[in-house]
Amino acid sequence: SESDSIYYYVLLAVYNDTGKTIYVSDEYDTTSVNGTMVDETTYSTVVEPGQVGIMKYGITKSSLEDADIDTEDIKTIKFQLNIGSGSYYNYIATPKLTISKK
Repeated sequence: SESDSIYYYVLLAVYNDTGKTIYVSDEYDTTSVNGTMVDETTYSTVVEPGQVGIMKYGITKSSLEDADIDTEDIKTIKFQLNIGSGSYYNYIATPKLTISKK
């Protein structure tokens, strides 16, 4: 992960194993850290067939501070992605993901 003055980022590699261009974004208001809802921002990505795209998933530092969560204390991050084909809003999948740290 990396950070700037407002966000902490998780970088996601997205592999497109379909025969169509896909559009990957997040579902607003679905992100939690250690079970506490937090604010997020995401840089959506377009991935061509057979290619890998990188998606930058940001969690606001202020929402972690409000929840009294230090980055060292993060155990799980849960969120939902929207994967579209043909357009951003023609969803072909809406996976719910969990990232766990041991």
